[in-house]
Amino acid sequence: MKQLLRLLPLLRPHLRWVLLGIFLAFLTVLANVGLLALSSWFITTMAIAGLAGAAINYTLPAAGVRALALLRTGGRYAERLVNHNATLKVLSQLRIWLYSRMEPLAPAGLSGYRGGDLLSRLRADVDTLDDFYVRALVPAVVAILSVAGFVLFLLLYNPWIALVDLLFLAAAGVVLPAAIAAAASRAGRGVVESASALRAALVEHTEGLGELVALLAVGEHEERIAELSARHDREQRRMNWLWATSDAALLICITMAMWTGLVVAAPFLFSGRMDGPTLAMILVFLIGSFEPVMPLTEVARRLGEMAAAAGRLFELVDAQPAVARLETVRDGGNRPEDTAGADIVIRGLRFRYELPATVPPATLPPGSWVLDGVDLDLPQGRRTALIGPTGAGKSSITNVLLRFWEYQAGSVTLAGRELRDYPGEQARALFSLAPQLPHLFHTTIWENLVLGAEAVDIDRIEAALEAAQALGVVRALPEGLDTGVGEAGRMLSAGQARRITIARALLKGSPVLILDEPTEGLDGPTAERMLRSIFTFAPERSILLITHLLFGLAEVDEIIALEKGAVRASGYPDSPAVSDYLRTRGTMLP
Repeated sequence: MKQLLRLLPLLRPHLRWVLLGIFLAFLTVLANVGLLALSSWFITTMAIAGLAGAAINYTLPAAGVRALALLRTGGRYAERLVNHNATLKVLSQLRIWLYSRMEPLAPAGLSGYRGGDLLSRLRADVDTLDDFYVRALVPAVVAILSVAGFVLFLLLYNPWIALVDLLFLAAAGVVLPAAIAAAASRAGRGVVESASALRAALVEHTEGLGELVALLAVGEHEERIAELSARHDREQRRMNWLWATSDAALLICITMAMWTGLVVAAPFLFSGRMDGPTLAMILVFLIGSFEPVMPLTEVARRLGEMAAAAGRLFELVDAQPAVARLETVRDGGNRPEDTAGADIVIRGLRFRYELPATVPPATLPPGSWVLDGVDLDLPQGRRTALIGPTGAGKSSITNVLLRFWEYQAGSVTLAGRELRDYPGEQARALFSLAPQLPHLFHTTIWENLVLGAEAVDIDRIEAALEAAQALGVVRALPEGLDTGVGEAGRMLSAGQARRITIARALLKGSPVLILDEPTEGLDGPTAERMLRSIFTFAPERSILLITHLLFGLAEVDEIIALEKGAVRASGYPDSPAVSDYLRTRGTMLP
């Protein structure tokens, strides 16, 4: 319940719509119950008058019935219009709010979540909270206001009947929902969690269907999905049983209220202190008074699901990013353009993933660091190759520079300022990255290339593609730059996707270009030609070339060899230290 209460501040920007929706819902309930009561009184009065041959004034009651009928119809339409509009506004804000909280977590803070589970939280869990406002908050407020009004109305006729109505309304609107909520709490969590697991498995099954077919594992994975589906069905059946039980209990409360009211009112009727039309009106009023509390059992049934969905969302919201988030300074010395020519200086850098908070870094055993005392200089315009075997820590330096992960010891400075002093967005504005595992969005090649680009003219785009050795590939495609790449670029080969990603990094135009394994999968001549073209395309930019291959290294200014997170050799390409390092591994520079 505490998690649901945390959603209330999200209603503040739309408070006028919320209050208007509550007022219209309250007005509609009053009109509907009033219409039932007045109609029953009017019909009974007309029947008695007809039998007795008496004359009555039916104009005013008839006008009241018509007015209440029009008010009920118009109020219901306006209430639905306003409340659904408010709901859509709140849901839109909720999605934006949730995404803004998730963005600082990426990529480190989200690495422990499955993609299908994150999708389920963003879509299904948010949709579940659709019920929080329109089917939980509004009915609860309207029920409180309506019950107070109904009891006051009945007090005008008979306090004992008012007490009967209050007791049964409390049973149907407080005791029953509380019991249902307690029983539905576990079932609701089970429904949400089982549905999320099923969605995640279905997403993974769809995305990995090719691999499952190749490994002859489709049947095994389908059995897993069938198990998750059966679990979800069990949770749904448990929830359906609660629905049936609550509906039956609610019907019993309504029936008992009517019969108890009749028993209490009978002496007053026989003694002449209450006439027949009034008794008919009161009995129908007792039945109608349950209209505002009837939705509360549905709220109680859904409360567990809504609480579980809210809890899953706040699990993301409350998660702490791996890198402390600093507010971006819009004026002053923090602007990226002020550090466009900044040197990068790394001294004694020590870093490891998921450092336990209870373990002081100084007490960690040797070899536990991914980066252990790394020194690296990247002045403006310097081309540095960072080489080493897989797992040496090369890509981890990228994660540190781009503020994806926090480093535990040492110093990393940009233009003489510690990297930790830069907000993440400002630090990342200095870098263009072509990652080792490229990601292309499900759109055209053109849209992927211009993402984050400073200029989008065709000549510059073609020049970047030529530098990445991808222009011929794109021109050979049926629709050229307008060719769709498919989900995650699956319509292209891995090499084609990597080269388009390199072109995208070139188009961003940041002062520092990081190329993570750009020549992987390429033959020697093509790799050397690509690197020469990239160096020509960006002659003034600092370039950090991360690779475990040795193609084109004669073109760089410095080579730094990493092994097990530490620098083993560094110097110019033809320096003795670098040559000896490569010679001991049976490989010479080309």
